[in-house]
Amino acid sequence: MVATVRLINSGLFDELPTLKIQMSHFGGGIGRYLPRIRGLQDRQKNGTAAIPRHGRQPRQAFDRYLQHRLFYDCCGWSSLDDAAEAGR
Repeated sequence: MVATVRLINSGLFDELPTLKIQMSHFGGGIGRYLPRIRGLQDRQKNGTAAIPRHGRQPRQAFDRYLQHRLFYDCCGWSSLDDAAEAGR
């Protein structure tokens, strides 16, 4: 998950506009943490914009890179979780 976020925020996809990358294990389970990641993208609100290299953001919306520049496998979970077993 951290590698996925770093790739997007690094600007690599902006510098190489045709680059597409396959992320293993569904990007480290990034889907589970998307609400938190989206909230942390607001560097001014979180007080991290002045930190060198920490204030960097991609040119396009974060989710656009997730949807159009990255590919994922669905490997990584070896068993059902409690909610799945309970049918929720």
